[in-house]
Amino acid sequence: MDRDVIEAEFLACAGLCINDFYYGHKDILVLNTKNEKILEFLDMLNCNIYYIGDLDVNLKNVKMYSKAIELKQNKFDLIIDLDNKTSDHYLKLLKDNALVIINLANLESSLPNALDSIKNADFTIRMPFKVGDNYYLFLSNKIHPLADICLQKIDMLDNLQYYNAKIHEAAFAMPNYLKEALKGIARN
Repeated sequence: MDRDVIEAEFLACAGLCINDFYYGHKDILVLNTKNEKILEFLDMLNCNIYYIGDLDVNLKNVKMYSKAIELKQNKFDLIIDLDNKTSDHYLKLLKDNALVIINLANLESSLPNALDSIKNADFTIRMPFKVGDNYYLFLSNKIHPLADICLQKIDMLDNLQYYNAKIHEAAFAMPNYLKEALKGIARN
């Protein structure tokens, strides 16, 4: 299975199959990824995609930007940043029920770094998850990635090669030693 497809489906669906049944025409900011499949998948779902990065793509719903300052304070439903060092600046870019997905240091090999990133995220809901060998951090102030998942919505998506409701739930499950380390830091 293509790792880019796995990452694309999971990150897009984890961000869009939460809270409501309408994923088309959402405003999504994608930054710092070399995974073109993420943009292709979001384009297929008819999202409005604002992309900042090095890829040169020609997709109907993707608007290319070279710097975040060019965005003119748009409000986004979802932000996916795969080279993030801080989440401080995202609050002003988000709509009320929006969420952010960022890269996270490996919880198993870089636990102190990962815990610092989680602690420093200025969001109420901070949930790490693992897809393949990579860790990510789900951030929101209102939406929980497990309590607010729309299971029926996932079942209605066509042409998914990897993502499903059980995979979603499993990605947020942590072994006991990590659950203990995350107690009081991440909401799980």
